[in-house]
Parts: sequence; C-alpha cells; structure tokens
Amino acid sequence: ARAKELAAPYELVRMVARDGKPLTPEEQQKEDQRLQRLLTDSSYLRSKQKSQHDDDQRTRRMVQALPDAFVYQYLGVKPQLNGQLVVLYFKPNPNYDAPSRELQVYSGMAGTMEISLPARRLALIDATLFRDVTFGWGIFGRLNQGGRFLVEQTQVHDHHWEPTHMVLHFDGKILLFKTLKIRQDQTTSDYRPVPAMSIAQALEFLKQQDGEIARTQGTRR
Repeated sequence: ARAKELAAPYELVRMVARDGKPLTPEEQQKEDQRLQRLLTDSSYLRSKQKSQHDDDQRTRRMVQALPDAFVYQYLGVKPQLNGQLVVLYFKPNPNYDAPSRELQVYSGMAGTMEISLPARRLALIDATLFRDVTFGWGIFGRLNQGGRFLVEQTQVHDHHWEPTHMVLHFDGKILLFKTLKIRQDQTTSDYRPVPAMSIAQALEFLKQQDGEIARTQGTRR
C-alpha cells in the first residue's frame, strides 16, 4: 500500500507468511509493532522515507546508465501476449567511465536484456559478473566473479509496470575484511491499484488484507 504522510510518500509492506507458512503469533506481534511505530515515531517514519527515496534514486541512476555502460548486440525477437520482446546481449562498454562506485559494477557484468514492444519497457535483465569487480582499488570492497543479478518486470495495471521477480546472488568483501554475502530470490504477484492513503489508513488496509489472506488459507485447508 502506498501511503502519503509528511513531505514524501512511503510504501508500506506487511509480512503475512514466511516460506509459505503463516506467521506465528509472536511474528505477527512484531510486524504490528514495527508498523505501529510509523504512526507514533515521526523520526522513524522520516528515516524510512529517506531510505526508500535513496533506494529509488539509486535504482533510477542504475537504469539511466544502461545505454552508456554497455555495448549491445541484437539477438532477435520473441512473441508475447500484447506485442513482442526484443532480445539483446550486452557487455561492458570499454569507453564508459563510471561516475560512482555503485556503477563500477557494470565494468564486469554481461548478460541478456528483453525490451517489451510496443510499451518500450525493460521486461528482463539477467546479468552475471564474469570477473571480479573492485571498488577503491579493492580497499572499499570487491564483488567476486560469478555473481548474478536478475530482474523481471510485468505490466500489472494499465501502463503501470512493477518488478515480479528479482534475484540477487553476490559474494565479496567490504573494507577488505568484512565478508559480503547476498542471497535473495523474490517473486511478487497479485498487484492491485489502491487510492492514496494516510499512514493510518494504509495500516488498517494491510490488516484487512492480512485477515483476508488468513481466511483464504483456512478455506484451502
């Protein structure tokens, strides 16, 4: 649910199950307390808004750099329900000078990309690190060869697209000594549009959805 409070919007997320199983009463209580804090602690809300805004801006910079960071090769087209997918192979552009550490990862990344037409949307990017990538001469960090990054996007409503599958699989080091290990495989579905809400309204909406899911699971049993 997207809530609008203070100066910036904030997307609320409520966990309703873990590994396909309903949360325990203790886990549900922790979720309630975490979300309730957004109503009672304005500094906590602002910090979460800022973190979400920073993540959105970082993603935007990564996407905006794609045309310059890589060299592309046309591989063909694939049919889809409402058009076609243009399939491209990409590899690092040797003339690209990454303006930030986060974009330096592109120097060791190659893979395939699918562009949805006529929507002109990025439907899939599947990339692998074919070599180690270091940051700050290896002092700030290193990502090991073999890491994988995959994002699939789908049109979920009218002209609105959202990620439906994301895989992050990276190993490396931070500041020479701290081990970095990222393992994420996330699939999302059943997107539905909702009106703009306050934080309180969004929390109540999520609780109602939680109850609906619990009743559905009970019926399936």
